Order: sequence, then C-alpha cells, then structure tokens
Amino acid sequence: MIRSERAQNTILVITIIAAVVSSVLMVNSSSYYTGSYELIGRMDVEMLETRVYRIDPLNDSIDPRVSITFNMQTEANTEGSVRLDFVGADVYLNDDYLSYMDFAHVIAYDDQPVDSNFDRNFTMRDTASGSDKDTILDAYAGDNWNWFVRFRYSFYTFDEVGSRTFRWIEFEFTTTTIG
Repeated sequence: MIRSERAQNTILVITIIAAVVSSVLMVNSSSYYTGSYELIGRMDVEMLETRVYRIDPLNDSIDPRVSITFNMQTEANTEGSVRLDFVGADVYLNDDYLSYMDFAHVIAYDDQPVDSNFDRNFTMRDTASGSDKDTILDAYAGDNWNWFVRFRYSFYTFDEVGSRTFRWIEFEFTTTTIG
C-alpha cells in the first residue's frame, strides 16, 4: 500500500491518462481497419464507353480495334489501406466471346492506393484477329452491337499478399462508338 496520498493520486492520474490514450489509439486503429473495407465496399464501377475503330470491311489487312472504358470511384469518406492492382474484362459481342483479344490492365504500384478521393478511368484496348475480327465486321455490317462484359478487378487490404480479393461485375449494353 502507498502511504502518501499525493503519490497515490499521481499514480491514479497516470493510469487514467494511459487508459484514455490507449482508448483513443484503439478507436483510431479500428476506424482505419473499418475504413479499408468501406473504401472498397463502396466502390462504384460504371462502364463509360465502348469504341470500335479501324473498321474497313473492304481491306482485309486492316484489323479493327476495340477499346472499353470504365470509371471506378468510391463514395467512402474514410481512411484505410487498400491497393487496386488489376482490372480486366471478358468481352462478348453478339454472343461470341472475343477470345483473341486481351482486355486487362495491371496497375503500376504507385497508382494502386485507393483513398476517399478515388475516381479513375481505365481504358483497355486490343486489336482483333482471327474469329474476333469476323465477329466485329459482322456486327458492323448488320449494325448489331449486343455487348456482354464481365468486368473484374482485384485489390489488397493492408498490403497483405494473402488478402488479395477479386470482384466481378457484369454489364450488358448495345451502344457503340464507331471511329
């Protein structure tokens, strides 16, 4: 037992201060971890444009190109640790899978962090060949553009390799910009 009342009060005050500081740090840490999941949980993905260009049905040596642009943004007003590292898409045109075309983008490390102001466009493009070229030329000839796109992205939370998660979103649409 402490005999001095003053020493006893000093110890009590230090203990209370340590408890308050510890509680504040725990709340901040909890908010940071919760914020990480909220940043990615509130990620909104929108398909902005599908563009087909270099179409010349009379010149077999010209291969058409397709580009697809997506916007990704988060509405979370929190802080956290999330890195978006990959975006890609499986693209179908008039029920034909464009299997010769690669719609994928690996994001540079410095561009990966997701914060509350995250609002970025990603454009993926490739040149058609093989049966994909025929599918695009047929769609052009018939003015029939029925697209189905399975967009996917992956992200890490807290820079942990084992935390990599993939999400898929599907889009169906009939609009195409030519040229």
